[in-house]
Amino acid sequence: MALAALSGWTGEQKHVVAASFLGWSLDAFDFFLLVFVLKDIAAEFHTDISNVTLAILLTLAMRPIGAFIFGRAADRWGRRPTLMIDILLYSILEFASGFAPSLTVLIILRALYGVAMGGEWGVGASLTMESIPPHAAASSPACSSRVIPPAISWHRSSMACSSRTLAGAACSWSA
Repeated sequence: MALAALSGWTGEQKHVVAASFLGWSLDAFDFFLLVFVLKDIAAEFHTDISNVTLAILLTLAMRPIGAFIFGRAADRWGRRPTLMIDILLYSILEFASGFAPSLTVLIILRALYGVAMGGEWGVGASLTMESIPPHAAASSPACSSRVIPPAISWHRSSMACSSRTLAGAACSWSA
């Protein structure tokens, strides 16, 4: 039954689902990566871990703002270009986070990352549901039963592999 829902998809439809899946997975990967290196960041900036956790708080707090901003942009200029800009923005912000010269700069970058992170889910889910064949959408409300659990599993598995790889290496959290 589940395979029947996947029959007849065009290449473009498969690409949209893959892009949405990877976009959500990679922004979640980066978010959880910060959790694993809190102690290292605190040591780098000579502060308490509780001060660094403000970055996590602000990332989460800014997500609804990003959902609103990017949702409005997607309605006005289209889901595909908005999603592309959103993914580019959060990629730039997460890359810049590795070069933050101070805790204040890191916190600001992570707050802005939260805005971009908030925009990815809604725009990606909307684009996916608008792109896939109607029979697939009807059998998979909001793609939640087909896309979200594998995405969660994928980013958790990749985090476990990454943390084990990095734990054995003498490396820093920053570039």
